[in-house]
Amino acid sequence: MDDPFRLLVYFAHPDDESFGFAGSMAMLADNGADLTYICATRGDVGEILVEGLTTPDELGTFREGELRAALKIIGVQHLRLLGYRDSGMEGTPENRDPRAFVNAPVPIVAHQVADIILETKPDVFITYGPDGIYGHPDHVHVHTTAVPAVHEAADRGWPVPNLYFSAASRERVMRMAERPGNPFNAMPPEKLATFGTPAAEITTWIDVSSVFERKIAAMRAHRSQMGDDGPFSTIPEETRREWLSVESARMIPTPWNEHPNDVLLARLPEAPLDHQFRS
Repeated sequence: MDDPFRLLVYFAHPDDESFGFAGSMAMLADNGADLTYICATRGDVGEILVEGLTTPDELGTFREGELRAALKIIGVQHLRLLGYRDSGMEGTPENRDPRAFVNAPVPIVAHQVADIILETKPDVFITYGPDGIYGHPDHVHVHTTAVPAVHEAADRGWPVPNLYFSAASRERVMRMAERPGNPFNAMPPEKLATFGTPAAEITTWIDVSSVFERKIAAMRAHRSQMGDDGPFSTIPEETRREWLSVESARMIPTPWNEHPNDVLLARLPEAPLDHQFRS
C-alpha cells in the first residue's frame, strides 16, 4: 500500500488551526492523510471569555487541553508543541518577556521545526506568510522561522515537495467589515486596510462547506477564546457560513519546485468562482 499523504501545519497558538485550516485538514483526515500540527505556544496570555473557566496562571495548560480536543474533532493525529510563551498582541508588555516566542532566536526555532519536518517528511507544509495574516507578532515569527526551517530540512535531506502560505483574502475581509456585527468592527481602518492578502495573489481556494459543522465544533472546543456563544456569534448564520466555508492559501515556489502544482486542490474541492469569495 502506498504511504499516506502527509500534511504538516505550523501556526502560533491554540485555535489558529481551527480558524485557519480545520476544514481542509478534516477532509484530508477523512481520506486517510497523516496530519501533524506544530504549535509554537500554548496561548498563555490569551483572553478568558468564560468567567471562572480557568485562571491566567493556568491558561496555557487549559488551552493545550482545548487544542487537543479540537485536533481530535478535526482528525489531526499528531501534535508537536514547541513550548514557547505567547507573546501577546503587538505593542503589549508581553512582547518584552524574554520567554516570549517572538524573542526566541530564529536559528534555534528553525532547527526545531526542521527536525519535525525531517521526522514527518510532509508532502505539504502550510505556515503563515510574512504578514502573519494580520501582523500578530507570533504569527510573523512563525513565518520568520518557518522559511529557514524548510531550507534547513532540504539541506538535511527532505526538500518539502509543496509549500503553502495561509492567506485570508483582503477583499473578503473588507466586505465582511461592511456588515453589521462583523468581527472586525473594532479594528482601526488603517490596520484593516492591510489585513490579509490581495485576492489576486491567492492561488488555492478550498470549499470546506461539507465539514462546516465540524469546523465550528473545533472552534467551539476553544471555549476560553470563543466564549459560550461560539465563533462569529454576532453575525447572521448565513454570513457566518459563507465566511467559514472557504479556506485559502498561496502556493510558494522553492528552488527545488519552481513551478508547483496545486496538490491540495488535487485532493480537495475548489471553492466556487463567486465574486463573494474573490473580490
